[in-house]
Amino acid sequence: MNPIPSGDLILLNDWNSSPNSVWAMTPDGMTFTEIFRAFRVWSMGVSNGFDKIAFASADPQQQKHFCIDVGDAIQNTFLYDVGSQSAKLLSHGNINDECHTFAPGDQTLYVCRRYEFMADGSSKGYRIGKIDLSSLAFTWITAENPAAYDLYPAPTHDGSNLLYTEAPLPTGQRALLDRTLSTSMDSLLRANVNQPVISPDGTRYLFQDYGQSGALRASDLGGQNTVTLANEQGTGARWSPDGTAVIFLVFDSAKSCSHIDMVKSDGSQAAAPTRIYDCGVKGRFISDLAYIHRP
Repeated sequence: MNPIPSGDLILLNDWNSSPNSVWAMTPDGMTFTEIFRAFRVWSMGVSNGFDKIAFASADPQQQKHFCIDVGDAIQNTFLYDVGSQSAKLLSHGNINDECHTFAPGDQTLYVCRRYEFMADGSSKGYRIGKIDLSSLAFTWITAENPAAYDLYPAPTHDGSNLLYTEAPLPTGQRALLDRTLSTSMDSLLRANVNQPVISPDGTRYLFQDYGQSGALRASDLGGQNTVTLANEQGTGARWSPDGTAVIFLVFDSAKSCSHIDMVKSDGSQAAAPTRIYDCGVKGRFISDLAYIHRP
């Protein structure tokens, strides 16, 4: 629809039935630019160079193509090139890809994938895998485990480790694991937390702390020096490109949509986040965010 403007921008999707768009918003929430349209974009991730957007798009003919008649069960992955303003298909089939995260160097894309859906909408659960962006080859990272979901991959900047959430069924008592990729060995980093996101400089990570009523917190990679960034329950948190701020979604049950709030990353705004997007006023249904900088 339009090229991405220059400067600091927040990308957001609109999952409403029509139009299905990805927008660029200035951090003050005042200016919006429609970037592209795709059917029911649910999850998206931006490359470290801010020149690619990976996103999951549903199939409007899901029943015809996959014999699945349960919501947007099928979500295939596409790659949007910011320079050429074009998209290509990365992975296709009886799958649902989410948690799109680029590895350092932007040659690999991590996803959490549901797969092999049945007619009743059930599947083999969530595993983490990666797509080689040169060959488009897909490789599983975590093993098949019907007793747990593996979610939210967060690769460290040196490429040696992968933080991710494991959610055992049926309790869903989530834990943050640290996998050494060379050995496929996991260690427990934190219990009762969710959604790790590593900072732009690679020294800290965000997480949602269920032990603190879902508060948004951050610590260094060793799990020390923890600070609360927002007392309210926030999801989909993302660092600003310079690491000084964090944006996140706050679901409003009365309005059935999510606002966007912003806080400083030093914890000084934990009790008073800045609301930069009111979904009750703007009307979009947002499910994912990204914070980018374009020259």
